[in-house]
Amino acid sequence: RGTPDLDPKYDQGVADHSAVDKLFSEVGLHLSKGDKLTIDYLVGQAELAGVPADSKEYKDLKALQTTAGNQLELAQAYQNYFDAHADAAQVNARQTDLEQKLATEYLGKQNFNFDEK
Repeated sequence: RGTPDLDPKYDQGVADHSAVDKLFSEVGLHLSKGDKLTIDYLVGQAELAGVPADSKEYKDLKALQTTAGNQLELAQAYQNYFDAHADAAQVNARQTDLEQKLATEYLGKQNFNFDEK
């Protein structure tokens, strides 16, 4: 940012919030994986039981299987996004902290004479 109003605590708070979002996205991904596996299992059971492929029950299961696959793909995309966002926020928090330390160190070494004209 290049400004003297660097706030490492704020940026760390953003990074912490992003980390929580990442955890929730991981939960969503695991739930989607579980849903997909459950539907896959039910389709497999229907096939083993000899349910006709043209029956309403089987078509409904296949539709659910497709939907669960799409949901899993979307959950993976969200998880990838929140993972990258959390990493970027953490890097920004570290950068702000380092910038603050460097600015403090630099300004501490300066001799300011406000009486000079």
